[in-house]
Parts: sequence; C-alpha cells; structure tokens
Amino acid sequence: PCMVHISGGWFGMGSNEGDDEMIHEVYVHDFSLGKYEITVGDFREFFRNTAYRTDAERSRGSYVYDESKWVQKNDASWLNPYFKQSHDHPVVCVSWNDAIVYCNWRSKKEGLTPVYTLAKNTINADFSVNGYRLPTEAEWEYAARCGKKGYTYSWGDGMPAGRRGGNIADETLKRTLSQWQWDTWKGYDDGYVYTAPVGSF
Repeated sequence: PCMVHISGGWFGMGSNEGDDEMIHEVYVHDFSLGKYEITVGDFREFFRNTAYRTDAERSRGSYVYDESKWVQKNDASWLNPYFKQSHDHPVVCVSWNDAIVYCNWRSKKEGLTPVYTLAKNTINADFSVNGYRLPTEAEWEYAARCGKKGYTYSWGDGMPAGRRGGNIADETLKRTLSQWQWDTWKGYDDGYVYTAPVGSF
C-alpha cells in the first residue's frame, strides 16, 4: 500500500469536551501510515489467498443501521454490510483481530517480518520489526488531527467547507435516512450516505 511518512512530536491527546478523557501531552515518534484505508478489493485478495473468515462470519454477524436503529444481523459481514460498496471502498465489519491477521498476511506477502504473534488466546506485537501493524491510539489521533497542528477535525477547527471535510454525517445522510437520531453537519453535503471510495477527500 501507499505509505505516508509522518514526523512525530508532542501533541495534546484527548478532549476536554463530553465524555472523552482530558487533554494530556503525548509524544509520538516518527511513523508511517497507509495513505488510504484498506479497501474491499484489498481484503478480497486476502480472502482469496487465505480463505480467512472474519469474526463476523464465524460468530453472530455484525451491527448495521436499518434506517432507524443499530441492529445485529447474523449475516452481516464485510461481504454483506447491508449497503452497496465497490472494490475501492474501505472494508467494513472487520474486527481488530481480523485486521492484525490481515497485517501479518500482507507482511509475509511482501517479504516483511510480521509484527503480531498469535498463540492460543495471546497476541504479542513486536514493533521493532518491519512488518505492517495497526497504528496505536496516539498515532491514529495524531495523524487524524494533522500532527502538530492539532486540529479538532481532520480538515481544521471549524465547519467543513465544500467537499473538503470528508465523509461525515451530513445533509446527504439526513435526506436518505430520515430516522437518523444523532447530530449531523448542517449545511455540509459530501454526497455519500455510507462509505465513499478511498481518496475521495
């Protein structure tokens, strides 16, 4: 995958609003992060090469939004998220466990040393090796807030403008899912109800 180098630094992690933890200073070392999410097409290649079945497929499915509330559907999975996706959309309905198995597979496929070791009910991670891994919580927040800039949102601190904000709960969602009970960005319209092709914003 296309990786982006992110220069580390100190940043204020967390939030002083709502139920989030209070802002506290955290240092993040330099790291690389995929430029795009793992797509349905990427995950399909993994599936075809391994016949791996996700947690959702092996257990009780996944949660989906049925136009009025979130419900668990036994047949919901990355193959059937209950909305239309194409190969270039980000894969959904995968668990943390599924994601680390994917990381190890991708690492081996590219001749890298896998980060995760799975033994019985224990998972260990060796961050000193060169394989793919999930970002830490701090790395993810640092990247999502544009590093040292510390934006509240990935696009900045205010209202998203034009189509630069991202795929968020907005006017498109409210028009399509009239029973939606949570806040939306009024006056912003990204054109997607569910997922959007990666790299759209």
